[in-house]
Amino acid sequence: MPSKGHLAKLHILLKETRNQEQKADMVLGFTGGRTASSASMTDAEAVKMITHLEEIKVNIGMKAGGRNAGKIYEATNTMKFKIIGLAIECGWTKDGGKIDIGRLNDWCIRFGANHKRLDDHTYMELPALVTQFENGPYLARLKKS
Repeated sequence: MPSKGHLAKLHILLKETRNQEQKADMVLGFTGGRTASSASMTDAEAVKMITHLEEIKVNIGMKAGGRNAGKIYEATNTMKFKIIGLAIECGWTKDGGKIDIGRLNDWCIRFGANHKRLDDHTYMELPALVTQFENGPYLARLKKS
């Protein structure tokens, strides 16, 4: 469980970066699908998420006074969540129906055009990755059905 200070910082950064609605999905990503609750994260997971949110906060401040950065970040998350949703539909899950993020990251590294983990893809790289996943594992699953 993260310290009270880490939890407070996490929630402040979520608010400052306008990511409160995506909190559960972000926590799932940082815990490898183990939990959607920030209170159930390990301290190390919370620190990684805090670092990530601090980077976002810096980028928001640097890009057009923050006016467009929130929209870009939201669009980036939407594409990542689309891939996660498709992977879940393909049955790439662990106990309880949570995403098997390890399997998804392995696929992204092996078959994605940029050969890196899902979270390491940028806004500009994600449309191609979404298309690759739709035309690869997802289409293969649909053909089997």
